[in-house]
Amino acid sequence: MRANVVPLLAAIALIGCAEGPASTARPVAPSADGPRSSPSYDDDAIALFRERNVTGSFVLLDVASGRETIVGREDADRPHVPFSSFKIPNTLIGLETGVIPDEQFALKWDGTVRAVDSWNRDHDLPSAMKHSAVWFYQEVARRIGEEQMTSWVARLGYGNREVHGAVEAFWLDDGSIRISPREQVAFLRRLLAGELPVSKRSTSILERIVPAETLGTAIIHGKTGLGHENGQAMGWFVGWVDAGSKRWIYATHVRSAAEDLERMIPLRRELTHALLRRANVIR
Repeated sequence: MRANVVPLLAAIALIGCAEGPASTARPVAPSADGPRSSPSYDDDAIALFRERNVTGSFVLLDVASGRETIVGREDADRPHVPFSSFKIPNTLIGLETGVIPDEQFALKWDGTVRAVDSWNRDHDLPSAMKHSAVWFYQEVARRIGEEQMTSWVARLGYGNREVHGAVEAFWLDDGSIRISPREQVAFLRRLLAGELPVSKRSTSILERIVPAETLGTAIIHGKTGLGHENGQAMGWFVGWVDAGSKRWIYATHVRSAAEDLERMIPLRRELTHALLRRANVIR
């Protein structure tokens, strides 16, 4: 999606989860850059995708054991545009470069009416993440600049590390950067384990502002993403689940016909819940 285009497609990118994260115990992640054992494959769970007339994959990492479970093995290692799930590294880069000085950082709305009503107002950092205000994060990216953005994406080891084209659009429709579902999980594991080259302050701020919802005893932290890639509608829901002292990291990727974009807005989260229930992470 071009930076100056704001129809429904720009509008859809992830209207956040339920309000504000809650505090919970933080389990210690494995120190290796990935799971300790070979992944297990739940091939039968792909039926949950078929029931919803979508394809894609789901990756789940049990942080304590390092056990990785994959649904949709063909897609799990296939790189895709991150869309607004890139707001996670974008936030970290903004904080580390000083473009985002603190959690109270705010930007004035430019007056351009966009298709998502909640975008059409001033935003601070938490509200921009919660409502997935694309214009806010595009302005953050412009202030970071291409040189610093390229350097930091490489330092974070995010996806294919390709930052080409407009700095405010390379993670949107058919943009240059790509990341697979397994890479999304590996990136979040390193983030939560404190293994990224960023300060604890930046990590703590990010963890506080990622939208969260409570289901039973579990807190699901998650960031969505939505857009078009290669003529298809693509959706993401990535994050982590805390339940007592247990933590899991997940990435759900879905794709369907181009006209299904709006249908994916609720579907990504609902499908993720179904997959987490199947894995006995939530009830």
